[in-house]
Amino acid sequence: MNRLRRLALTGTAATATAAGSTTLVAALIRAVGVDFEVTDGGETIPLSGIAFVTGFFSLVGVAIAAVVMIPVLTRALDRRTR
Repeated sequence: MNRLRRLALTGTAATATAAGSTTLVAALIRAVGVDFEVTDGGETIPLSGIAFVTGFFSLVGVAIAAVVMIPVLTRALDRRTR
């Protein structure tokens, strides 16, 4: 399995874990009585919103890691072909 594929699989698994765990913690905190209320509008942030934002930015981090990894892989391939 190549490195980018391994990064994608590991990153996706980490994203799912992060989204699930932050949602679980937010649900537990909400059950204790803490509201995630927006200051200006008075609306509360839904648990699905917390999961979505966590998942989205985790995937952005995986994408950044893949972009940073491409030059490293290119150099490694160049060394192998010499």
